[in-house]
Amino acid sequence: MDPFRYFLSKKLKIAVISIIVLLVCGGVYSFIQTQHKTYEITLSDTGFVPSTLIIKPGDTVVFKTSLDTTFWPASNIHPEHSLYPAFDPKMPIPKDESWSFAFMEVGRFSFHDHLFPNFTGLIIVSAEDAQEAAITSSINLDINECAKVSEYRQKRQCWDEQLQQAMLVGGVVAAFEYFNELYNTEPDVPKECHGWSHTLGKAGYQYYKEHGDITLDPAASACGFGFYHAFLGELMKDTGDLVKAREFCEHATIVVPSVQTSCKHGIGHGASSIFSENPEYSGNFQKTADSAISICKKIYTEHFDLIECYDGIYNEIYQNILNSRYGYSFEDYRSKNDPYWQCQTQAEEYKESCYVNVVGILPSVFGPDVITAMKYVLSNTHDLEHRGRKIISKIAADRIQETVVDASHQDSIDACALVPDFLYEACFEGILNGFIQHGEPGNLHVKGYAFCNEEGLTKEQKSNCFNSFSSQLRNTYTQEQMKNACVYVQQYSREVPICNQYLL
Repeated sequence: MDPFRYFLSKKLKIAVISIIVLLVCGGVYSFIQTQHKTYEITLSDTGFVPSTLIIKPGDTVVFKTSLDTTFWPASNIHPEHSLYPAFDPKMPIPKDESWSFAFMEVGRFSFHDHLFPNFTGLIIVSAEDAQEAAITSSINLDINECAKVSEYRQKRQCWDEQLQQAMLVGGVVAAFEYFNELYNTEPDVPKECHGWSHTLGKAGYQYYKEHGDITLDPAASACGFGFYHAFLGELMKDTGDLVKAREFCEHATIVVPSVQTSCKHGIGHGASSIFSENPEYSGNFQKTADSAISICKKIYTEHFDLIECYDGIYNEIYQNILNSRYGYSFEDYRSKNDPYWQCQTQAEEYKESCYVNVVGILPSVFGPDVITAMKYVLSNTHDLEHRGRKIISKIAADRIQETVVDASHQDSIDACALVPDFLYEACFEGILNGFIQHGEPGNLHVKGYAFCNEEGLTKEQKSNCFNSFSSQLRNTYTQEQMKNACVYVQQYSREVPICNQYLL
């Protein structure tokens, strides 16, 4: 064969062309870049089109909208966008503009429109060909599938998808059964218990929207009633129907009486988020609070109902500050070195709700040092004698979220030792409430009773602890659950008067 013709045979011809391209483009990196593709996803009145997209690492997706409004595509989980924080424009995109994002990481990235979170989609970034990636993209409700994922963020993505799928397929009971298994097998999940219950609440609202109804269950009270906080927030943002929100709460209270206060708190969340997500209110703490308060007053007239609603409002705003969203900057907030600074300007009627809900972000201000946080609150709360019980109880309860899986809670005991005598009971009750809010769903008594037996407590404190915790359990547990708890507590103490009626 002629050497020149051989040299230009098919394979070598490709090699020569490749070398020329490499030289022209300036190296291997530039050559690879030319192979990347650009795709478009459009938000329409029916959702994202396409709703699922399979691409390769380095490909770019351009997000547009055909709606006559701003849009905001971002990574799950709503509203923190924590599964892929870079996949977030951080602000609404004008209707006549687009936003582009290059996906460099391999993985499954579910997303939503932040302004209309019921519109969702999935982008699969895979080195496989499209057909293979599509086959492996189906969701199998097996917790072991998520356990195979090594990278924690991707594992959370997997849990998020499976929890939503469990809710959409089987409703509240199936979703919380899956979550209970997750709680007991993944050590980091208990520390984010309330956040995951918010995920379930959002999925629950989607189920409700698709089916026109949802069967509630006591299981949904787990993790501090976060399911109801999120459910009501989504309902109000989606419909703006105040009557419907109140009617849902009334129905939920009939089915699960213990949800009464948390449901009103959820309406406060919804009232706040209606305005927080409006660009006209961007970063305006006072304007958002005042407007949301007006909604609470349209729904409720009783003082205690209003307080629960106000609590939800300030809780939502401070979560927005913590996560630097909707025009707020947590760094700017923290730089003032006074977490209460916005509360001091609130009207007396709302000050306590503001103080209480600052507590939720104090760990991000002071770190895990509950002692420093307690000292700050004791020194800076105006009229501590009247407002202190609720605030101190909140600090104590929130700390347990971070330490619920620990064998010792001495720092919480030490923090309560700092408070004035008239607030000590509230502090200790707060610790016990923390085990109710963040303990293992369906088995809240296990970690709570273990705390009551810790070495840091005196004999008298232990006795009071067993009785007080049993009293709190009674407000959450069924008769049968209380009987099981009372049998369980006998391994620690036989002097629990509340249990007498359950052990006959």
